[in-house]
Amino acid sequence: MRDHGAHGDQNGRCSGELAHAHARGGRREEALKLVVELLRIETGADHEYVPEFGLIWAYAGLGDNDRAIRWLERACTEGAFRIVSLNVDLFLDPLRSYPRFIDLVRRVGLPTNGPPLSR
Repeated sequence: MRDHGAHGDQNGRCSGELAHAHARGGRREEALKLVVELLRIETGADHEYVPEFGLIWAYAGLGDNDRAIRWLERACTEGAFRIVSLNVDLFLDPLRSYPRFIDLVRRVGLPTNGPPLSR
């Protein structure tokens, strides 16, 4: 797992939450701008840490299930602690019925049956 300060972690998650909200609220262009900025930071010269869940939440809100799952798989590989909250994370609601999400939940050892634990 990469070393990172609380500042970068907090900003990345907040940007992801905001992108999710913009996307779900019909402001797709604003959401995409935030995603582009997060990716720019991630791949920039300084290679600043961008928490996977910031991008996961953004992509889930945008309805880009494949990218959200790719980042979820990366989070699993890197040992992100938030993986244990897959079944209760409200930002992941758009992914709940997606077969690759269900498979990922199963692979990390979380329950896959029963109603979603969301709103």
